[in-house]
Amino acid sequence: MKTSVAALAASALLCVPAWGEPAQPAPAPAPVPAAGAPAAAPAPAPVPVSAPAIEPIPVPPKGEALLQADLEKLVERLVAVQSLESFDAREDLLEIGRASIDALTKAAKDKRPEMRHLACELLGDIRDAKAVPVLLEALADKDEFGTSVASVAARALGRIGDRAVIPQMVKALESPDRDLRYESARTLGILRADEAKAALRKLLKDQGETAHHRLVRCAAAEAAGRLRDGEALEDLGTMLSDEMVERRTERRVKLYAALALERIMQAGKGNLRGSDKERDDAVKAWADWWKKRSAKPEAEPIKPAAGTPVPDAPKADEKKPEAKP
Repeated sequence: MKTSVAALAASALLCVPAWGEPAQPAPAPAPVPAAGAPAAAPAPAPVPVSAPAIEPIPVPPKGEALLQADLEKLVERLVAVQSLESFDAREDLLEIGRASIDALTKAAKDKRPEMRHLACELLGDIRDAKAVPVLLEALADKDEFGTSVASVAARALGRIGDRAVIPQMVKALESPDRDLRYESARTLGILRADEAKAALRKLLKDQGETAHHRLVRCAAAEAAGRLRDGEALEDLGTMLSDEMVERRTERRVKLYAALALERIMQAGKGNLRGSDKERDDAVKAWADWWKKRSAKPEAEPIKPAAGTPVPDAPKADEKKPEAKP
């Protein structure tokens, strides 16, 4: 009986709220099964949860085989729709460098013009002479991806610097492809191809007024300066009055002429690479120089040969003999 009273007292104390708290109801007593009632079924045992399967690490190829596998993927990503993916692939190929030449020369013969264009550009950036044969072959590629595949191949050949390509570059100056003529002229100047001087002067004489003509003429002027072609002075002097802008570089045609003259004459007449005002003043100085140099001197009297008698000049009051009828 004492135990029952103590248990009831403890139960009552549990129901007394602390100061400031609401009263809590007493917990309901557990139901007592009736006599003779079946016992409750035991709770089901928990189902064991299996741990997630661990994904195995793939086993990649090794060494050279791994490099070739990566190169194939990188080359294909060059033409990815996402520009960032294409840019990253290009950067990776540049970092790999010469080891990517074989993959890129294969890509330079791909059916897709954009792939051939990008492959030729990268071959020029890597600058390995092993790429020269495929780039020479690409000079006949008329397909375009922004610019012609042939033109980017010509630029790549200039970057590689193999002088054996000079005859093909001179021939390319006669192409109807404007971009190919432009890049070929620049390449010939970079290679200091003396045998191209006459062909480049022919481009300087092209007085076409379209943007295409100006583009090629500016490249020819740049090449003439690099070749120190003194026979191009007259054509360059004529260009000093051309105020038109070459849109690819946003430079005026006359600035190209002045830069070429500075190289040929190996002398400066101001700062052609300074501020706008400094460039304008320097170009004007070259124009004044050319005007003075090209001015025709006054005709001098012809001196008689040594030993030839010189007739006396008639006196002022001396009458000329009258002609007989």
